[in-house]
Amino acid sequence: MAAATDDASASAGWTATTKQLGGFHTKPDGTLLLDETTPLPGSHRHLSNLIPLYPFNLITQDGDPREQQIIAASLADWDKAGTRAWCGYSFSWMACLRARVGDAETALRNLDIFVRAFTLRNGFHANGDQTGSGFSDFSYRPFTLEANFLAMEAVHEMLLQSWSAEPGSGSAGVIRLFPAAPWRWHNASFESLRAEGGHKVSARREDNATTWFRIVAGRDGLIRVRDNFGGRVPRWNC
Repeated sequence: MAAATDDASASAGWTATTKQLGGFHTKPDGTLLLDETTPLPGSHRHLSNLIPLYPFNLITQDGDPREQQIIAASLADWDKAGTRAWCGYSFSWMACLRARVGDAETALRNLDIFVRAFTLRNGFHANGDQTGSGFSDFSYRPFTLEANFLAMEAVHEMLLQSWSAEPGSGSAGVIRLFPAAPWRWHNASFESLRAEGGHKVSARREDNATTWFRIVAGRDGLIRVRDNFGGRVPRWNC
C-alpha cells in the first residue's frame, strides 16, 4: 500500500520488516502450525493457518518443492480433522482455497455441499447444516453475507486466476484460463472478467478444453498467459 501511494520510505520499512519474519512455523512434514508450537487441534470453522495459501498467496502451487510439501501436508491435516466444526462459510472458503491450488474437484465438492446444505430457499446462507446430513454439528440458522460472496468468488477462481507468485512485487502475474475447472464442467464460458492489471478476459471451454479466449488490455505492458492448451498452438488475432 505504501508503494502504491509512492511512500518509498514506508515501503522500504515494511519490506525490511517482512524479511525479518523468517519462515512459516510448520511440523517437520510441512504442516502449517497455528503459531510456533501449536498444531491444528481438530476440526474448526476458521481456516486460520491456511491463510498463507489463500487469500494471502504467500505459499503457492508455483512455488518450490518445500511450498508444494506445505500445501499437501496442510490440506491433508484439514481433511483428517473433518468438517464437523465447520460453518457454511467454511465450505465456500475452502472451495476458494482449493481452486487457488488447482484442486478443481474438491473445490466443486465444497461448493455443492454449501449450496445443498447451507443455503436457504431464498438464497440466504445459514451457518448450520439445514439437511441433517452430518456435514457439520451446527444446525442453527444465523446467516452471514461473506459465505455467499465467497461462493461466487470460488466460481471466479475456478474460471480465471491472475496472481503473482511474489506478492507485493508489482507484477500482475500470469493469466490462468479455467485453472480449476472440474471434469463435469465440459462446456463453460465467461465474459469480461477482470484480471490483475485491469485486463478484461473472456474465454470459452468446450469438451473439457479451452477453445477460444480474448484479452482486452487494461494498460500497456507484457501479458503472460498460462499454456494449458494441450499442445495446441493458438491462432493469434491482435
